[in-house]
Amino acid sequence: MGRQFSRPLRLYRQKYLEQVRHLQFLPSGLSLETYAIANAIGSCIIDAPELQTKLVHLLMPHELDSTADRVDSLEALVASAALEVCHQGKDQVFVKEIATVVNRLYELRGETLRVSPEKVGHRLKSIGLFTRTLSQAGKGLVMDAATKMRIHEVAIKYGMEVSRTMAENLNCQLFYKNQ
Repeated sequence: MGRQFSRPLRLYRQKYLEQVRHLQFLPSGLSLETYAIANAIGSCIIDAPELQTKLVHLLMPHELDSTADRVDSLEALVASAALEVCHQGKDQVFVKEIATVVNRLYELRGETLRVSPEKVGHRLKSIGLFTRTLSQAGKGLVMDAATKMRIHEVAIKYGMEVSRTMAENLNCQLFYKNQ
């Protein structure tokens, strides 16, 4: 049975390999993770735009589940809290300050769960925001331009409407640079 498929696949590969190497399928409206999947598969589909469109539709349930999971996660709350403290205009922010915001967000949701600064520090690292020792008082983020940009990128990844948030905040210079 394996031999039946190997010849047609080999012929297909020989015929279309160069086209596939240079073809870029650019699906829209997907998260980075789902976009990567759609792009990898869709780029292998030659001369069939309707099939590429169908591929995106097939991935949408995965996309919706993935987005819902991201928005409700602790990582999303940490990203939201980091974005909020980013807009306070400080030069540095301690992890314990971010933890306070996360706990306030939990409280606003009606949840009794509370997280420690240590747990928030681990989540910051897992979402790509790396802390450093700021003083004897603890670790945190130095709010330089690169860190602020990264916070906004992470916030977008977790489904936050960053442009609206930035527009509402006069301390966010990134909003004005992007206008």
